[in-house]
Amino acid sequence: MKRLVDKSKIFLQLLILTIMILLSGCSDHSKDFAAERRSVLSEDLDTITVAASGAWEYFDSQYDMWPGLELAAEHINSRGGINGRKLKLIQFDDKCSIVKAQEIARKIGDNPNITAAFVCSFANSVLSVTPLYEYFGVLTVAPVTDVLSSLLPHYKEYNLVFQTCPDTYWEAKKIIDTLKKRNMTRIIIYNIEGFGYGLELADALEAYAFNKGFSIIDHRYFAYNSNEKFFRNDLEDWKLLFDFDAIIIAGYSHNAPVIIKAARELGLKQQFITGLEGEGKSMLSPEYLQYTEGTLTVSYFDPSIQDPKVEKFIADFKKKFSTIPDGWAAQCYGSLLAFAEVVKKADSVESEKIAEVWHKTKLMPGFPAPYSYATSQKLFSKDLVLKQIKDGKFVTVGERE
Repeated sequence: MKRLVDKSKIFLQLLILTIMILLSGCSDHSKDFAAERRSVLSEDLDTITVAASGAWEYFDSQYDMWPGLELAAEHINSRGGINGRKLKLIQFDDKCSIVKAQEIARKIGDNPNITAAFVCSFANSVLSVTPLYEYFGVLTVAPVTDVLSSLLPHYKEYNLVFQTCPDTYWEAKKIIDTLKKRNMTRIIIYNIEGFGYGLELADALEAYAFNKGFSIIDHRYFAYNSNEKFFRNDLEDWKLLFDFDAIIIAGYSHNAPVIIKAARELGLKQQFITGLEGEGKSMLSPEYLQYTEGTLTVSYFDPSIQDPKVEKFIADFKKKFSTIPDGWAAQCYGSLLAFAEVVKKADSVESEKIAEVWHKTKLMPGFPAPYSYATSQKLFSKDLVLKQIKDGKFVTVGERE
């Protein structure tokens, strides 16, 4: 399939932009920020400070990422903290802006009391701030973005960045295997354009589907802010020209229900299935629910698991936030718990010492199951589940993988 973007060029552009902003924003270029951080954090501090940077205004409208982090910090502190130190979360909103994300990274970098940054944002933003955090000596955790697949092939010296979500390969595998079991092998891939989640997932989908003998009937792109009129043009083409079984949407949850609504109004009855980003609040909104009913989506979390720690997580989450946690809440919750375990094992709040332990960790406590690492930084696998919208909510269907 013809690519709309060259990923290596986009990455280079992001890196150049990062360096320019880094140099323009630092008043003292000779200052060793990482050394200052080591010096401050080596003191006997009673608090471990973690910055949580992300597109919170958008994410809060769709996913339960921040509530997951907040509950994890509460649980960690209720158990005595980390080696006797309390965990403190500070929230920064990048407003879905790369420039804003880099401004936040400089602000976090200038604060030597911050041990780590949890970067919960879009792939472009995460990629653009990683060099900054490495420069400032801040441990970086990417809980919701498969950033290392794009980052590490270009530059090997990123020692402080860790990924706690699985590669998009596992997401694609879950989607294609699901459709294979349902004999839906004639597919259309519809993904958000640009360098990041949608394109990475689309690549993985194409490769895995090809190996499984699927026919990719068409593959098209849409923009982050595409409207229903745009979607209708593509959907009308597909209705008129092609015979197919399913449409895979590799995009964000504000896009998916608009696409599905337009398709149903045009009389298309084929199965829709989305990646992880499809498990969002817009899919269940009254405006779209009559159309999205029956849609399949991949998720990080199965709330029906009979496990004491899962049951406690759900009960405490519901008590605190008056709702059932989604997969994103569980993912961020588990990621912060995993970080706490590594810090505990390192017995230090210094970023480099924590990273040294993390590099040596192949299997660490996670949620709801342990995390397995293929390399020292990239999560190898994590159980993914299939959910379907039934009676106005996401319900787990099928088996865990």
